[in-house]
Amino acid sequence: NSLGIADGSIGEKQLNWLERQLRAHRDELVIVFSHHTSSSMTAKLPNPETPGERQFLGADVVAALHRHANVIAWVNGHTHYNKMTAHRGRTPKHSFWEINTASHIDYPQLARILEVTDNRDGTLSIFTPLVEADSAYTADPDDLSPAGLASLYRELSFNDLHADPSLLGTGRDRNCELLLTNPLH
Repeated sequence: NSLGIADGSIGEKQLNWLERQLRAHRDELVIVFSHHTSSSMTAKLPNPETPGERQFLGADVVAALHRHANVIAWVNGHTHYNKMTAHRGRTPKHSFWEINTASHIDYPQLARILEVTDNRDGTLSIFTPLVEADSAYTADPDDLSPAGLASLYRELSFNDLHADPSLLGTGRDRNCELLLTNPLH
Protein backbone atom coordinates (compact mmCIF):
# COMPACT_ATOMS: atom_id res chain seq x y z
CA ASN A 1 0.00 0.00 0.00
CA SER A 2 1.81 3.10 -1.19
CA LEU A 3 -0.09 5.28 1.32
CA GLY A 4 0.84 3.00 4.21
CA ILE A 5 4.32 4.54 4.54
CA ALA A 6 6.23 1.61 6.08
CA ASP A 7 3.16 -0.51 6.79
CA GLY A 8 1.49 -2.73 4.26
CA SER A 9 -1.88 -4.10 3.28
CA ILE A 10 -3.24 -6.14 0.40
CA GLY A 11 -5.92 -4.97 -2.00
CA GLU A 12 -9.09 -6.90 -2.70
CA LYS A 13 -8.02 -7.85 -6.26
CA GLN A 14 -4.68 -9.18 -5.07
CA LEU A 15 -6.24 -11.12 -2.18
CA ASN A 16 -8.83 -12.63 -4.56
CA TRP A 17 -6.00 -13.60 -6.95
CA LEU A 18 -4.14 -15.29 -4.08
CA GLU A 19 -7.22 -17.27 -3.08
CA ARG A 20 -7.81 -18.34 -6.71
CA GLN A 21 -4.21 -19.58 -6.92
CA LEU A 22 -4.52 -21.50 -3.67
CA ARG A 23 -7.74 -23.17 -4.87
CA ALA A 24 -6.19 -23.98 -8.27
CA HIS A 25 -3.29 -25.75 -6.51
CA ARG A 26 -5.25 -27.38 -3.70
CA ASP A 27 -3.61 -30.76 -4.42
CA GLU A 28 -0.11 -29.29 -3.99
CA LEU A 29 1.80 -28.00 -0.98
CA VAL A 30 2.07 -24.21 -1.17
CA ILE A 31 4.53 -21.73 0.34
CA VAL A 32 3.41 -18.09 0.04
CA PHE A 33 6.01 -15.32 -0.21
CA SER A 34 5.48 -11.62 0.46
CA HIS A 35 7.40 -8.58 1.59
CA HIS A 36 5.26 -7.77 4.64
CA THR A 37 4.65 -9.88 7.73
CA SER A 38 1.25 -10.49 9.26
CA SER A 39 2.11 -7.98 12.00
CA SER A 40 3.38 -5.27 9.62
CA MET A 41 0.28 -5.27 7.39
CA THR A 42 -1.54 -2.53 9.30
CA ALA A 43 -2.04 0.18 6.63
CA LYS A 44 -5.75 0.90 6.96
CA LEU A 45 -5.72 3.90 4.64
CA PRO A 46 -6.89 3.44 1.04
CA ASN A 47 -4.19 2.74 -1.52
CA PRO A 48 -4.08 5.69 -3.96
CA GLU A 49 -2.88 3.35 -6.72
CA THR A 50 -6.16 1.39 -6.51
CA PRO A 51 -8.83 3.98 -5.63
CA GLY A 52 -12.01 2.59 -4.15
CA GLU A 53 -10.52 -0.87 -3.61
CA ARG A 54 -10.89 -2.36 -0.15
CA GLN A 55 -7.61 -3.00 1.69
CA PHE A 56 -7.01 -6.05 3.88
CA LEU A 57 -4.62 -6.33 6.82
CA GLY A 58 -2.30 -9.06 8.08
CA ALA A 59 -5.01 -10.76 10.14
CA ASP A 60 -7.15 -10.97 6.99
CA VAL A 61 -4.30 -12.67 5.11
CA VAL A 62 -3.80 -15.15 7.97
CA ALA A 63 -7.54 -15.94 7.89
CA ALA A 64 -7.41 -16.43 4.11
CA LEU A 65 -4.41 -18.75 4.36
CA HIS A 66 -6.17 -20.76 7.10
CA ARG A 67 -9.00 -21.48 4.65
CA HIS A 68 -6.59 -23.44 2.43
CA ALA A 69 -5.16 -26.60 3.96
CA ASN A 70 -2.45 -26.81 1.28
CA VAL A 71 -0.64 -23.72 2.66
CA ILE A 72 2.27 -24.88 4.80
CA ALA A 73 4.24 -21.64 5.15
CA TRP A 74 4.18 -17.88 4.60
CA VAL A 75 7.71 -16.48 4.10
CA ASN A 76 8.28 -12.75 4.45
CA GLY A 77 10.74 -10.06 5.50
CA HIS A 78 10.11 -6.33 5.99
CA THR A 79 11.12 -6.26 9.68
CA HIS A 80 14.63 -7.62 8.94
CA TYR A 81 14.09 -9.98 11.86
CA ASN A 82 14.39 -13.78 12.06
CA LYS A 83 11.21 -15.07 13.67
CA MET A 84 9.10 -18.23 13.39
CA THR A 85 5.38 -18.00 14.17
CA ALA A 86 3.01 -20.96 14.30
CA HIS A 87 -0.46 -20.10 12.97
CA ARG A 88 -2.78 -22.78 14.31
CA GLY A 89 -5.93 -23.29 12.26
CA ARG A 90 -9.25 -24.87 13.10
CA THR A 91 -7.64 -28.26 12.39
CA PRO A 92 -3.99 -29.30 12.29
CA LYS A 93 -4.28 -29.51 8.48
CA HIS A 94 -5.29 -25.81 8.36
CA SER A 95 -2.20 -24.69 10.28
CA PHE A 96 0.93 -23.14 8.80
CA TRP A 97 4.21 -21.50 9.78
CA GLU A 98 5.07 -17.86 9.21
CA ILE A 99 8.79 -17.59 8.51
CA ASN A 100 10.03 -14.02 8.88
CA THR A 101 13.60 -13.80 7.67
CA ALA A 102 16.25 -11.11 8.08
CA SER A 103 17.64 -8.85 5.39
CA HIS A 104 20.74 -9.45 3.33
CA ILE A 105 21.84 -5.89 4.09
CA ASP A 106 22.03 -6.43 7.86
CA TYR A 107 25.00 -8.05 9.60
CA PRO A 108 25.65 -10.99 9.53
CA GLN A 109 23.81 -11.18 6.15
CA LEU A 110 22.41 -14.64 6.48
CA ALA A 111 20.35 -16.15 3.69
CA ARG A 112 17.75 -18.79 4.46
CA ILE A 113 17.27 -22.13 2.75
CA LEU A 114 13.88 -23.83 2.96
CA GLU A 115 13.66 -27.57 2.62
CA VAL A 116 10.34 -29.42 2.89
CA THR A 117 10.48 -33.08 3.82
CA ASP A 118 7.66 -35.62 3.94
CA ASN A 119 8.35 -37.58 7.14
CA ARG A 120 6.12 -40.44 5.87
CA ASP A 121 4.23 -40.51 9.16
CA GLY A 122 1.51 -37.96 8.31
CA THR A 123 3.77 -35.00 9.09
CA LEU A 124 6.01 -32.62 7.18
CA SER A 125 9.18 -30.89 8.32
CA ILE A 126 10.29 -27.52 7.02
CA PHE A 127 14.01 -27.09 7.64
CA THR A 128 15.18 -23.45 7.71
CA PRO A 129 19.00 -23.31 7.89
CA LEU A 130 20.75 -19.96 7.59
CA VAL A 131 23.82 -19.68 5.39
CA GLU A 132 26.35 -16.91 4.84
CA ALA A 133 28.99 -15.95 2.29
CA ASP A 134 32.32 -17.75 2.49
CA SER A 135 34.47 -14.64 2.35
CA ALA A 136 36.61 -12.47 4.58
CA TYR A 137 35.19 -9.58 6.61
CA THR A 138 37.96 -7.28 5.41
CA ALA A 139 37.64 -6.17 1.79
CA ASP A 140 40.33 -5.36 -0.75
CA PRO A 141 38.83 -2.37 -2.62
CA ASP A 142 40.61 -3.42 -5.83
CA ASP A 143 39.19 -6.96 -5.78
CA LEU A 144 36.02 -6.98 -7.91
CA SER A 145 35.83 -10.77 -8.10
CA PRO A 146 32.74 -12.46 -6.61
CA ALA A 147 34.71 -13.27 -3.44
CA GLY A 148 36.01 -9.70 -3.25
CA LEU A 149 32.54 -8.24 -3.64
CA ALA A 150 31.24 -10.64 -0.98
CA SER A 151 33.97 -9.41 1.36
CA LEU A 152 32.99 -5.79 0.68
CA TYR A 153 29.36 -6.68 1.31
CA ARG A 154 30.29 -8.26 4.65
CA GLU A 155 32.63 -5.45 5.74
CA LEU A 156 30.03 -2.74 5.06
CA SER A 157 27.32 -4.54 7.05
CA PHE A 158 29.72 -5.39 9.90
CA ASN A 159 30.61 -1.68 10.30
CA ASP A 160 27.04 -0.37 10.09
CA LEU A 161 26.55 2.20 12.88
CA HIS A 162 22.88 1.24 13.12
CA ALA A 163 23.45 -2.53 13.31
CA ASP A 164 21.00 -4.31 15.58
CA PRO A 165 22.18 -7.78 16.67
CA SER A 166 18.70 -8.61 18.00
CA LEU A 167 17.51 -8.93 14.38
CA LEU A 168 19.23 -12.31 14.30
CA GLY A 169 16.38 -13.60 16.48
CA THR A 170 16.59 -16.27 19.11
CA GLY A 171 17.94 -19.78 18.62
CA ARG A 172 14.34 -20.92 18.01
CA ASP A 173 14.16 -18.57 15.00
CA ARG A 174 17.22 -19.61 13.06
CA ASN A 175 18.21 -23.15 12.07
CA CYS A 176 14.86 -24.82 12.72
CA GLU A 177 12.88 -27.90 11.97
CA LEU A 178 9.26 -26.77 11.79
CA LEU A 179 6.86 -29.67 12.14
CA LEU A 180 3.29 -29.72 10.85
CA THR A 181 0.59 -32.13 9.78
CA ASN A 182 0.81 -33.09 6.10
CA PRO A 183 -2.41 -31.56 4.73
CA LEU A 184 -2.37 -33.78 1.64
CA HIS A 185 -2.71 -37.01 3.61
